[in-house]
Amino acid sequence: MRSHHKFTAAISTAILSFSLLAVTTQSAKAATNQVSILSGQGGAGEFSNPRGISVAPSGEAFIADSDNFAIKKIAVNGAISLFAQLKTRIDGNTEESFCSVYAKNSDEIWAGNCNNTKLYRYLRGNLVKEMTVTLPFISKSS
Repeated sequence: MRSHHKFTAAISTAILSFSLLAVTTQSAKAATNQVSILSGQGGAGEFSNPRGISVAPSGEAFIADSDNFAIKKIAVNGAISLFAQLKTRIDGNTEESFCSVYAKNSDEIWAGNCNNTKLYRYLRGNLVKEMTVTLPFISKSS
């Protein structure tokens, strides 16, 4: 792994950790918003292998729910809704699912798939751009 990829992974981990800390801290202040309660609501509240989280400046949390091929939104009042969903693969392989999410604000959300080949941009809940990412996995020697 190249050093800039390690740096990017480390920064992403740090940002996600602080985002999770912010959600946990807010949840601790209001007992009805604890993650254990939200996860048992059924429907949009059912998470399966959540892998990424980002908190918008407004306090809304966006979660990459990999096994459900979805991004879920937790509103400030604790309501959980489906924000975006990709087509589920029949074989269950989640490499094309969402693994990372970044909330620039409540209206602009970015997400990446698990094998780092696609980047999605959502504006006001609508997919506005899907980009293919090409990474140089193998370096050529001289």
